[in-house]
Amino acid sequence: MKLDQLLSSLTVVKKTGQDRWKARCPSHEDTTPSLNIRDAGDRVLIHCFTGCSVHNIVAAVGMELSDLFPEVQKTNSPLKQRFMPQDVIQCLSGETLFMVMCSDSLAKGEGLDEVDQKRLRVCHRRFANAAKAAGL
Repeated sequence: MKLDQLLSSLTVVKKTGQDRWKARCPSHEDTTPSLNIRDAGDRVLIHCFTGCSVHNIVAAVGMELSDLFPEVQKTNSPLKQRFMPQDVIQCLSGETLFMVMCSDSLAKGEGLDEVDQKRLRVCHRRFANAAKAAGL
């Protein structure tokens, strides 16, 4: 988050309260300060009362929108995505239906084509991933 860089890039900056400033908007010809800036702790909020977009404002001072937010800590470990239990059960229910259909085909001696064989491997991976996520 580069609040200091933003404030130093603006003109006629005036502190209006705790963690709040007003300045001339760099995105348009501004004779009276119309840009509000607020340090929200985890991000910088900006608003131009004449309607300039946030993208245009930050671009006008040589910054990017991401500069208004804290830096993301990069880790080597993958993010763990949480799913609602009912969504997992619904997905596995569909996988079970496909496996039953494959089982019926095999019981009738029809076999499985290459597409169904690949899809059956997907079923297996989904069940294995669900079991792993559940700690099994």
